[in-house]
Amino acid sequence: MTDSEYVPDFGRSVLDGSKRIPVHIPVCYAGEPGYRDNTDCDTPVFIMVYPSGRHIPATDLEWAIVWRLDVAAQSWRVIRASREMHPVRISEPLPFLTNAGPLSYSISPHAASRARKARIGLLSGRQRGNLENIARSHPVRYPGGGWNGQTFVAEILQEAVQRGILDAEQVTRALQEAGERWDTN
Repeated sequence: MTDSEYVPDFGRSVLDGSKRIPVHIPVCYAGEPGYRDNTDCDTPVFIMVYPSGRHIPATDLEWAIVWRLDVAAQSWRVIRASREMHPVRISEPLPFLTNAGPLSYSISPHAASRARKARIGLLSGRQRGNLENIARSHPVRYPGGGWNGQTFVAEILQEAVQRGILDAEQVTRALQEAGERWDTN
């Protein structure tokens, strides 16, 4: 498998023997108050780069497209490709990334303050919905030297530019800022 091959089913299931087993994707309170997107207001959207505690380039860290849903609940809408654990051999990570689609997560204030946030722009509810639609159907590839979770984020943003949802200059600036070397200590 190479990083030019797509993972079947967005990496949401794994072929174990002769049957597909769903990968456990945490259901993150999407229906509860504080975990729904308020589509009536414009909201800042960011590329969030999660810290690792080591001196490594930001391009080797986990990236996500995020926006805050509710300050009190510390809830964020998150789009990312993540490494999930095998559904049967639970201590074994899957050999590919998973696109679970947009999810709502609670991110602690400490984690959110330590993460780098590169602003993409102030997006309307319609723009955020269109971004989610792109993410839901965006395939993931087997990770390798040329493809990873950062590439997933960049591809979604570039498709949004091509569709006229996002401004090319804003996306370019956000991607450059997210990819700058960053000391997380």
